[in-house]
Amino acid sequence: MPPKIEYNTDALGSTFERLTRIDALARGANSSAESLKIDAKVFERTIIRSLQRFGDQLVTNLSSKAVNRVLRNERLGEIGPAALICEVMTEKSIRKGFISEAGRYERSCQISDAIKQNGEVEFAILLLPFRTSTPLKNRGTLPDMGEFYTLISLYSLSRACHLAQKKMATLIEDVAKRVGDGARECAQSTATGEKCGIKHLFEAAIQECEQVIKNPKERAATRKLLRKAVANPPRLQVNDKPTFVRLLVELAVSSIPIRSWFAFKDAPLIPVRILACRDAGRYPCFDTVSLDQIANYRAVLSDAVEAFSIDQRFFRLIDYAEIKKSVQGTSGHNEAMRYLAKRKAGFVSDIERLLPTIWSARGRDEMHKVLTEIDQEGVLTPLFEPILFSLEHPYISDVARQTGLDEQQLYFEAMQSIYLPQNDERLERLRRQLIEESLRGAALYCAAYEANTGSKNPVGFDDVAAVFPNALRMSIHQKPESVGHFTVHVSPTRKRTPWHGTASLASGRTPDGICIGIDLAEHLESGGARGVVVCGNEEGLLARHIRARQPVVYLSPTISVSDAQALVELLEGKLLVANG
Repeated sequence: MPPKIEYNTDALGSTFERLTRIDALARGANSSAESLKIDAKVFERTIIRSLQRFGDQLVTNLSSKAVNRVLRNERLGEIGPAALICEVMTEKSIRKGFISEAGRYERSCQISDAIKQNGEVEFAILLLPFRTSTPLKNRGTLPDMGEFYTLISLYSLSRACHLAQKKMATLIEDVAKRVGDGARECAQSTATGEKCGIKHLFEAAIQECEQVIKNPKERAATRKLLRKAVANPPRLQVNDKPTFVRLLVELAVSSIPIRSWFAFKDAPLIPVRILACRDAGRYPCFDTVSLDQIANYRAVLSDAVEAFSIDQRFFRLIDYAEIKKSVQGTSGHNEAMRYLAKRKAGFVSDIERLLPTIWSARGRDEMHKVLTEIDQEGVLTPLFEPILFSLEHPYISDVARQTGLDEQQLYFEAMQSIYLPQNDERLERLRRQLIEESLRGAALYCAAYEANTGSKNPVGFDDVAAVFPNALRMSIHQKPESVGHFTVHVSPTRKRTPWHGTASLASGRTPDGICIGIDLAEHLESGGARGVVVCGNEEGLLARHIRARQPVVYLSPTISVSDAQALVELLEGKLLVANG
């Protein structure tokens, strides 16, 4: 049985395999590529315009596809605003994983219920926690262009839900104007209306189309649409037969099914909002991460919301501290914390019992085989490497100081040999500390995840649902369809989120495009990529990047720009596309 990986995207990123391919000599030879310096305000304006264009295009594409699919009426369930919103939120280009028609219908029902109960749809998603300082993944702990991409992507989703409804409303309004007075009142859809008794009106509309439409292909298309409606007509109460026939003709000419007309002719515009819950503080294994580090990460994201003019009617950032404060002391939370302590204790007891065997395992496969003895559910083993590569291991700094070794070199040697016992006593002691710390961290992460997820603990406590009970759940993780979450890609690279890597730009697959992706910083530098470092007055969105000297993005060797102006012109002249 394969290990479960639903709760950690980085487990899919093949980080260890890629780490083992990093050549120590290549690191030294290629990681010194000269950075490209650019004025912070100039680059801020450039990336804002570039990502906004990307977002606008995404909104247009998602909304158009949603309208077209609803008009084709190929899905299960009722037609209406809920179906339209569902089409946006489950579109295959942004959806993570497969979804069946039954799964899509269930999510459409979730949206429909939310509209009936609240008159709006709110989604909640956990993400954007912080960055840990790791020489493998990044060159700083501030958000970079990858996190900005995430903000724009989520904002674009809710905007697309809004625009899809407006597009549909415009189509309906155009038909109503062409029909004239009484278009909306000429017939009503009712459970007790006629079906067979109105078929002659559809036949009359077909005859009129035959007379007024000159183009043979268009005439055939309208005939097909009306014949389809005749085969399974809706139950209607027709109040004005001549006007209704004109309506049928105009709907056929516009390729709008009769059922769509009745579903949308009086439909209100449903507000849709996404709540992005920044989940730093949810997982105790990261409690040692500097609070200032987390605060600076959050501050840049909050500044980005303002800099990108993100409308909070569609998108809001939520700090997990607000959620934690709201649930603390409640009976559900107390029960969940007792579950967490018990689950953690069980894991830790088993880990301690098997540590000598784990340490002596030779190779990755052998260690994973040992871990299955304490992890028969397959929830702990997939977390070992993601936690190993995310924790800020103080032991490495300590050993580097004691031995006089280069800290980064020691980091890579320790990580590459994590599954192989070492002859050097100090290096073996370090390896064992890293394994034990990471296994304990994985146990604590898993226990906290389950304790705060309603479907994973016996009391059904869910931290997000407790604070936002009306919010439908989104997830960045590929969860089973039965969980009912709207799973989405928030990164330009499907197997790595921005906070687990570093943003980079490369030549696009088409002449007018430029690819944005997320990769390991060490891989980027080893491959000859160079960082874009901002300078100038310490103000605006990138002020902290100036102080930290952290690259905002890396440029692949496929991008040959000689100076800052050339980079600006490149980004201004091409469209951003995701590389995943």
